Amino acid sequence: ALIEEAQKAEIIDADDNLVWLHDFQVNLTLHQRAMIDELLAAFAAAPYAPPNAQDSLRTLGDSEELLDYLLESGQLVRLGGGVLFHQGDFDAMRQQVIEFARAHGSITLAQARDLFQTSRKYVQALLEELDAQRVTRRAGDERVLRIA
Repeated sequence: ALIEEAQKAEIIDADDNLVWLHDFQVNLTLHQRAMIDELLAAFAAAPYAPPNAQDSLRTLGDSEELLDYLLESGQLVRLGGGVLFHQGDFDAMRQQVIEFARAHGSITLAQARDLFQTSRKYVQALLEELDAQRVTRRAGDERVLRIA
């Protein structure tokens, strides 16, 4: 109740795991900003086969804090198997899977792989995340939509 009152008064913000001052902003150094820009450029260059978590950490100077910052700020999304996507690319892929499944009744891993011209690793992580988000459900080798 106290946290909710402080949120209403715009003193703090909170999510399931963290509480922070309402006007708190992360201040990055120029070097940190340059590493983040380099990593985001790598994601932009290969939206359907982006760097994995290990490669991303390497680009960020092995800084877990910077990777956490990108995840918590919603710039990147972490899926299973060490797969990361830029949030915008993940959202676009999600929409394409929905549209394909609507048009064809379902989508298989192979069809999704061909749709995005990427490897099984990325598509499997994507489809499993969509299952977890209850967008799709697995029915044998196919994914069918759970949403209208």
